[in-house]
Amino acid sequence: MKVSATAIFTTIIALSAIALEMRLFEIAPVQAVNSRHLSRLLKTNQCQRCNLTRANLGNLDLSGANLAGADLTGANLTGAQLVGANLSQATLNYATLNYALLLNANISGARFQFANLSYATLFRATALEPADFSGANLTGTTMPSGKIAETEQSQSQSP
Repeated sequence: MKVSATAIFTTIIALSAIALEMRLFEIAPVQAVNSRHLSRLLKTNQCQRCNLTRANLGNLDLSGANLAGADLTGANLTGAQLVGANLSQATLNYATLNYALLLNANISGARFQFANLSYATLFRATALEPADFSGANLTGTTMPSGKIAETEQSQSQSP
């Protein structure tokens, strides 16, 4: 099989362009959950300002947990029970909270940007400072007022 110099040159240029593009748009490495912080949460139900990035907390009962200021970016909270939990100033961007129960939770100033809260229950959740749901999936979510959200994408700043 004969390969022309033009084909080789074109391939090298294409691969160089791809490598350059990847470097230009490189995203900072995503941190993983801090295992000490996760252990503290599971033992004490207290983890203020903890790094729980990408933590798998699905189906756990975290009722009454104090997660004020915690970083839960990309965390899995599918089916988690967060009844009466303190999520004030917490970051839950890109987190998955499908079917999560946040009944009576404090979500003051929490950030849920691009989070998936489909079919979650936020009934009677409180937000003294607006929570940010920009880009969040709120399909079927029970909002603090008891109203069901029917939209897939919300641009709302507060519940």
